[in-house]
This record gives sequence, structure tokens and C-alpha cells, in this order.
Amino acid sequence: MARHRTESERNKDFSPEMLANSSEYATMTLDSFGRIRSCCAWAEEIFAARRASLIGRPVSEIIEGLFRGRSSPSFGARYLVYLCADSEWHRFEATDKGGREFAVELSLLRAQVSGQEIFVLSLRRPEQSTRP
Repeated sequence: MARHRTESERNKDFSPEMLANSSEYATMTLDSFGRIRSCCAWAEEIFAARRASLIGRPVSEIIEGLFRGRSSPSFGARYLVYLCADSEWHRFEATDKGGREFAVELSLLRAQVSGQEIFVLSLRRPEQSTRP
């Protein structure tokens, strides 16, 4: 008889890093306060920054307008939840390591991993969009 794995057993095999590297878009995982926990190689390329310099930073430092003004971490978390609700792509301005600004589109997914809330941020350049 097959034994069903518990959620904690499934979570042992799952990591934010694994999720960040399994998308066709640049992907970052964020903690509940909007700090970058992991990112894929393509995210490094988009922001012209090494992974180590992105990890731990608030995503609002590189994507302008993601959080309204200088909001509190709890407001920022609520706003991330709001952006997840419609599963749509949203356009923002981003800044790379050299200070150059460029447009990005992002979509957010909310998830629970090992009892902790995370956000999966998928990024693309507007030219990758399949919208008319």
C-alpha cells in the first residue's frame, strides 16, 4: 500500500532556490517582508548584479513603486498579497547595479513553505510579453 507523504516531508524536498530556477522568466523568491531570499541566474543578468548582492535586499530597492512610498514592512507584505490576488502582470520601473532604469513586468504568487509565507516574483522585460 502506498504511503502518502505529509506536507512537512514534501517541504523537505522543496526549497525557494529550486523554485527560483524552474521558470521561463527571471524568478526571485521573497520573504513576507519583501526581502529577496533567492533568485535565478537570469535575474542576475537583468539587474546586472551577482546573486550574493541581491539576496537579503528589499526588492523595493531595485523595483521602484513596488511598495508605496516608504511603507512599513507589514504594509509592504499586505501590498504583495494584494498584487498576488489577480495573477496578472504588472509594469514597474527597475534599476540595475549601474543605476540604469528600465521597464519590467512582474507577476506574484503567494505560497507557504515549511510554515512560512513566501512570494514568488516572476519578472520579464516588456518585449517578452505575449500581450497585444
